[in-house]
Amino acid sequence: MKKLIHKFLVYLTYVLAVFILLADISVFISPAEVWPAAFFGLAFPYLMILNFVFFVYWIITRKKVFMISLIALLLSINNVSHTFQPPKSNREQISSQGIDSADKSMKILTYNVQIFNLFGNSLFGDQQQKIFDFIFKVDPDIICFQEFYVNELKNFSIYRVNGLLKQYEHRHIVWIQKGEYSRYGIAIYSKFPLINKEELSFQNSSNISIYSDVAMGYDTVRIFNNHLQSINFDNKSYEFITNQKTYSQSEKIRELQNISVRLKDAFIKRGQQANFLAKKIDESSYPVVVCGDFNDTPVSYTYRTIREDMKDAFIEAGSGFGSTYGGRFPSYRIDYILHSSSLKTQSFNTERIKHSDHYPVMARIFWSTE
Repeated sequence: MKKLIHKFLVYLTYVLAVFILLADISVFISPAEVWPAAFFGLAFPYLMILNFVFFVYWIITRKKVFMISLIALLLSINNVSHTFQPPKSNREQISSQGIDSADKSMKILTYNVQIFNLFGNSLFGDQQQKIFDFIFKVDPDIICFQEFYVNELKNFSIYRVNGLLKQYEHRHIVWIQKGEYSRYGIAIYSKFPLINKEELSFQNSSNISIYSDVAMGYDTVRIFNNHLQSINFDNKSYEFITNQKTYSQSEKIRELQNISVRLKDAFIKRGQQANFLAKKIDESSYPVVVCGDFNDTPVSYTYRTIREDMKDAFIEAGSGFGSTYGGRFPSYRIDYILHSSSLKTQSFNTERIKHSDHYPVMARIFWSTE
């Protein structure tokens, strides 16, 4: 029996090593061409942990097969760093004292506010006010909102929002859906002047990207705010993910098929949106900061295509797994702040507050004016 278990564990070690390498390769494959490859990228955090567990196990049991897990992890080191960063205390820190007087900085917040939790019969109240209290507390210079929503019947008009955020005099709001009393879209609020505003629409999608050129004295930075293709799970899908015990075998198969179709559609559309967005970023004559909800993990075609040679603020100054989604789907890092390599990250933070199904993500970015 011992030999059988040993053989099975060795076999599983090889399988996990192959799977994590397939996840590494998946970031170079457009989902429009081979969409199942994206599932390996989605599973990367779990594959990383399992390979590490087997590596430790084989080291403890003094078996040479530990080399398989070690090699797999070393070959995946780039994606490991995208997924997990050591604690800040073990990393070189950039302090405000280290910034030259000729440097400029801005604090930027990206936040998917999940329509401010104004579902059903909810009215503007304490729960919504907490979002604004948080904003007042952290006092960012620029805010990128996704799932931005107002509704006059819920005592939450655009005039109320603008009144609450009156220190942000410069705004770029694009409405995707308009009703008689309600509106839904994406927004940039800024303390600095916005000298140019553009909308980037995607084909066959209710998701959108926008950008604004922010004037910082004699310098200009282009801010991209993005909300890429959502999976659009319905309540039944979420119920199935969180509790499968009440489902029969045929119902499980049907729900798995439904989830797979939704994931496939989202993978493909995000890949196409990433290609489009990457071109727009390349066309910028200014340094860029790319923010928002990508709805995809750091081990994905979407992330690799958009990021290219930009810096990831999480990698530069973050720590841990950096998960930004707190909803019913497994927690991943899907909200990002990326920036041109000519800019630098001074600080990065993901606030674990549950005023939405996403956590707010903040970074202070600086650059030299010399």
